[in-house]
Amino acid sequence: MPDLGELHGEAFKTYCELVWDAIDDVNSAQAKSLYPIDSGFWEKKWHKRWIRKQFDRIYDKVESLCEGAAGLEV
Repeated sequence: MPDLGELHGEAFKTYCELVWDAIDDVNSAQAKSLYPIDSGFWEKKWHKRWIRKQFDRIYDKVESLCEGAAGLEV
């Protein structure tokens, strides 16, 4: 994941468009609701929360697949 603090202007816009495309691939209705400028999606605050949720989802998935010593490490 890129450092959001380092992204500004066109670089942040490009990042947002990549995230939007990924969301659109999974849930086009959600993506459509995020596209308007007043949805909050185009702000760093939204992306910080989204990244946290994605990391939590990844952690939960890995944790559910690990057993034994690997599970203890998670």
